[in-house]
Amino acid sequence: MCEPSLHFHEFLFLLGLIALNCIDSSESIAGKLQDFYIQKLNFRKPSEQQMNRDLTYDEVLDRVEHDKGGLEKQYPEGSSEEEWSYEEASEEEDLGN
Repeated sequence: MCEPSLHFHEFLFLLGLIALNCIDSSESIAGKLQDFYIQKLNFRKPSEQQMNRDLTYDEVLDRVEHDKGGLEKQYPEGSSEEEWSYEEASEEEDLGN
């Protein structure tokens, strides 16, 4: 049986629709989206410096790949990285990758 799923862009689109229909504190869609993320999803408001910063894709990718304070992979108790690496490799083989 196949479970229903959403692609990431579909999920973001639905969040936008929710903001459009449920947030009354702003007239513009940009304001509604910002208010929705801050009020309902508890995101923090970006500073003026962050809002005006030109950020390239390469800078974001570099941050993700070299994040020293990021989350480390965690494995269920009683299992090891080798077990999970094997399972991930098996899944890739099953998918034809």
